[in-house]
Amino acid sequence: MLATLATSVAAQISCPTATSETGQWSRNRNGDKCWAVLEDACSFECCVQRCGALGASTPCVQDTQDNRDLTGLAGSRPWWVGMYQSPARDSRTLFGWNQWGAQNCSSNFHDFGIHEPNDWDCLQENCVVANRPYSSYGNARSRYRWLDEPCNRIRHCVCEWPGAPSSNVLQDGPTLTREAGRPLPRSSGCLLRQRLLLGACRSLRL
Repeated sequence: MLATLATSVAAQISCPTATSETGQWSRNRNGDKCWAVLEDACSFECCVQRCGALGASTPCVQDTQDNRDLTGLAGSRPWWVGMYQSPARDSRTLFGWNQWGAQNCSSNFHDFGIHEPNDWDCLQENCVVANRPYSSYGNARSRYRWLDEPCNRIRHCVCEWPGAPSSNVLQDGPTLTREAGRPLPRSSGCLLRQRLLLGACRSLRL
């Protein structure tokens, strides 16, 4: 029993020293990584770069507990989840939502709200935000859950330490920013889906 406790304590990492940019770092429940919410909000690509400069990455959300803890840490501030969609894919389904900004992150976890992701208004929305304090489409079950947004929106950065940006996100970052908010091609069938979605949402309003 004592040996088990000693091993557990030894596995606890020491978080980086607090700065004016990061504030106090918080250790996760397993004690093997630390999180911090940066003072200033910026775009997804910007957050990837800022976290990387700290020897960290955007979060690799592994499960419901990670998601709950990160949401609690961010408080009322909308924050960039580390997940993004490969540029130029239509986000009408979860197909393609398997890219993470963190190196070696292979998590399959997601917590999208009702009718998310959706490329709302037929615009490119390739990044994921959490903690938007509103009822998606009037449905209370979507409060504080994930939604897709254009990657150039200004949201808060949560950094995970130790870590590093993945090679994919460093390559995709400029495209994510450049394509953010651009209209989807008419051939995507997005306009028809949006009309159907609005009809479904009216029936779900609480």
